Amino acid sequence: ETRKVHACHHVHRRSHRAALHHSPRRAARRRGAAASEVFRLGLLGTVPLTEAGASRIWDGFLEGLWQLGYVEGQDIVIERRFSEGRYQRVPALAAELVRLKVDVIVAASYTADAAKGATSTIPIVMTNHGDPVGGGLVASPARPGGNVTGLSGQSPDLVGKQLQLLKEAVPGLSRVAALSNPTHPGHPRSLREAEVAGRSLKVQLQILEARAPSDVACLLGGDEKVGGRTPRPC
Repeated sequence: ETRKVHACHHVHRRSHRAALHHSPRRAARRRGAAASEVFRLGLLGTVPLTEAGASRIWDGFLEGLWQLGYVEGQDIVIERRFSEGRYQRVPALAAELVRLKVDVIVAASYTADAAKGATSTIPIVMTNHGDPVGGGLVASPARPGGNVTGLSGQSPDLVGKQLQLLKEAVPGLSRVAALSNPTHPGHPRSLREAEVAGRSLKVQLQILEARAPSDVACLLGGDEKVGGRTPRPC
């Protein structure tokens, strides 16, 4: 666990250095641009700003920009692209930001994968990506290299621990349902980690695919109970 925290700390610290290095003001100084030049920032995510949870996160980000002296509509333009929860739309949105020639892309979680696939030159700042090394975004947490930096929770490595804690909380547990979005780029490795841990703990996993919130409601609407609640087919 110490190694994971240590690695995450390095990525977090580097994200601040890279964000400063690629910030509009520094870019202006490098190119000798006029102070009045307007720079373009791309926001890429899956959940729109109208959703309460996402709004709080992005509001904090925008407040941070304001505290650094950047005001939208004055010295920066912000291009917002959100896929409304549908990961299959993200690559096209990332490509659109690249065509707009934004100066930097801030990519929420696994949307950084699509951003990286769309450009190898525009700086990308990822927010809480679950597996940047396994996803090929960075060479290592301490030395990312390339054009991607940011925050990582290293979540796939924690799935086994989560299942272990669940087994400790419910000693007789023998079967667990695991929700997975097959279009989410980070879920396959998480499921593999869960299956390895499940075999070790003698817990059978029932993988349930949910591509949208409505699928979750459908899956959890069954009446038969096996290790909790058996989902009905959707």
